[in-house]
Amino acid sequence: MAALDTSFAVTPVSVAATSVTVQPPACNAGDLLVMTALGASTTGVAANTPSGWTRQSAGGSPLAVFTRTATSSETPYTVGFPSAC
Repeated sequence: MAALDTSFAVTPVSVAATSVTVQPPACNAGDLLVMTALGASTTGVAANTPSGWTRQSAGGSPLAVFTRTATSSETPYTVGFPSAC
């Protein structure tokens, strides 16, 4: 049985923004990456799917869940929102 290894990163944003740049966690090529993004739940602003990621949550939900397979050279990811949240 393979061991499960995890790495967490948090990118807090304390001002209204239409995008957030997330630094990649420590990972190896082939690792499963999971990213969540929470838009303004009181106004229903949901995150757009970042390039190279697959949305796993329902579209339009303020809490978005995305996955992708890591490459050998992960760069920062940008999560966009349709309006400031």
